[in-house]
Amino acid sequence: MTDATQQQDQSAGQGETAGAGQERRRTKMVDPQMRGRFTTMVVSILVVAATVITLDLVASRGDPDWFTLASIALILSLAPAMGIQAVFHMHRVAGPAYRIRTAINDIAKGDTSVEITLRKKDYLKDVAEEVNRLARSLSSSKEELKSILSKLEETLEAYDKDDKDAARRALVEAKDALARIA
Repeated sequence: MTDATQQQDQSAGQGETAGAGQERRRTKMVDPQMRGRFTTMVVSILVVAATVITLDLVASRGDPDWFTLASIALILSLAPAMGIQAVFHMHRVAGPAYRIRTAINDIAKGDTSVEITLRKKDYLKDVAEEVNRLARSLSSSKEELKSILSKLEETLEAYDKDDKDAARRALVEAKDALARIA
């Protein structure tokens, strides 16, 4: 493997775990539905351009003028470059969108340890950072709730032992902890 290929592999896998994670990212990073719609859009634009030029050729009765020939040459020379550039931009949006959606699903399932890491030239970095901030906040709240639960358990134990002062203190601490979360 060349140094350039290794660097591409490393940058492609940035933020992912080694091994299976990188393979998963290479195969599932772009949402197939989004990729299909995008490809359809690019092909449609090229078909419309080709149709307009063909109609112009037909209208000129097989004797094209210089403008028609220049248009054909321009489309044929720019179409591949436009397609490649469009694919790069699609990946800069679709990849982060996929990772953000995956992170949100993980958070919804209760995993607040998620951290979205995007590549240097990816778009949607501000959204990814907000999701990361949300995950950190939820994780902190989760820890606070565990602390409150512990205080309430202490309250029940103190109540069972008829230690009303300890029960009151534990309830006040739990109430204060709840106030910090809200």
